[in-house]
Amino acid sequence: MITPMKKQGFSLIEIMVSLAIFAIVVVVATGALLSTIDATKKAQATQTVLTNLNLALEGMTREIRTGSEYVNTGLAGATSFSFDDKNGARVTYSFVAKALGVNGYIRKQKTNVNPAIDEQITAPEVDVKSLKFTLIGGASGTQPRVFITLQGVAGTNPKYKTTFEIQTTVSQRKLNR
Repeated sequence: MITPMKKQGFSLIEIMVSLAIFAIVVVVATGALLSTIDATKKAQATQTVLTNLNLALEGMTREIRTGSEYVNTGLAGATSFSFDDKNGARVTYSFVAKALGVNGYIRKQKTNVNPAIDEQITAPEVDVKSLKFTLIGGASGTQPRVFITLQGVAGTNPKYKTTFEIQTTVSQRKLNR
């Protein structure tokens, strides 16, 4: 006796449903992957720019810490600050605002040396929006301190730009001579 064969395989509707579910899973996974890649690129770009900014601020604070004869050019919250460095050269740090397509930056000028130094100490990828120096103390024998506030935007690609605000206080280190 011959037994009828059982149907084996999937129907067209079952295949279409499974393909639709697979497509939805792939689209969601691809979106998550692209978001992760985008976030990684932004983090790397921001890290590179902020590392440069950190290096510039670290050098600036090191020189201020070992300097003397502090002069806050203007009132509290001035945009430039002058002092004598440990070798007697006059150093001025100042804020240069954004102009003619050039981002705002921190400028270092050093006089009483040959040759005089006039340089931009922040990277072109950093757009400094505000730099303020406030001199605290220094009169009547108190140890002077400089309060520095820096605001800006890191990054050149509009998609990866990050705003930042940094505040630090630098106190003079009085060396025994």
